[in-house]
Amino acid sequence: MLSLHDKIMTKEILLKPKNKKCELIQEISACLLKKLIFLKIYVDNWISFSNFMNNFSYPTPLTNQNVCSSIG
Repeated sequence: MLSLHDKIMTKEILLKPKNKKCELIQEISACLLKKLIFLKIYVDNWISFSNFMNNFSYPTPLTNQNVCSSIG
């Protein structure tokens, strides 16, 4: 979904004379590239965190069988 800034920039491209359109397209491209880089870093960090959490061995919950066998 486009943010308000993206919508305004899109309208400006349509309303500007041709010589300014190229500058605006470059500005929007740079903005979108920054968003994509941020998203990639976020996803990479999330995957790394998920893999890190999966490496932990969680303790098994106590069941009646575990308790009885540990008592005797």
